[in-house]
Amino acid sequence: MTAAQAPRQVLATTDIRIPECPLPRPGERVVWYTEAFKRSGTYLGYGPGAKPIVHPDEGIDIHFDSFGELRLETPLERRGPLWCDLPLGCILRPRAEETEKLQKLLRRRIPPGPSYLEVIDEIWNRGFEVFLVGGTVRDVLGGGEAHDVDLVTSLPLRHSIPLLKATPPFDFLHAISIMKCIREIIRLWFRNPSCMCWPRTAAPA
Repeated sequence: MTAAQAPRQVLATTDIRIPECPLPRPGERVVWYTEAFKRSGTYLGYGPGAKPIVHPDEGIDIHFDSFGELRLETPLERRGPLWCDLPLGCILRPRAEETEKLQKLLRRRIPPGPSYLEVIDEIWNRGFEVFLVGGTVRDVLGGGEAHDVDLVTSLPLRHSIPLLKATPPFDFLHAISIMKCIREIIRLWFRNPSCMCWPRTAAPA
């Protein structure tokens, strides 16, 4: 059996860790106050403008103005990252030659700004998931050469703007337009994260 044909290593979703996310994760219980009365519910995700959406224990979904209005009901019992909800319950580690191709691709700079790895590293270290998706993964899995990089992250657009502005010379307007386009995809992934992908799990080599 050749290296290219070697089976991929199977990892349990619990084997992959991520820094603590400062915001609630979808499915986590949250608490807030309405007219001095304590209320609780389940955090669903965020909508336009990164405004959190909560399903209360009683009543219809509530759209809040900011995450500052909410707190976790049990902050010491956090829900796992998105990949913990994958239907197969496991993640496949890329083969050595696939990893080499991916690392070479991600070391490229985003003209004229930072490298993809640097952006991924900043997002991940803030406690948010970031996934390599789309044609990039398809081309590498198929044994070909990928020519671009597609990333999706759980980092809300509003929270990403300070990061993007702080990484000059970054094509800020172009980055914002891309992130707006994938916002709906991110919201759907919060509710049904069922696609196969490789999460960022360690510092770049």
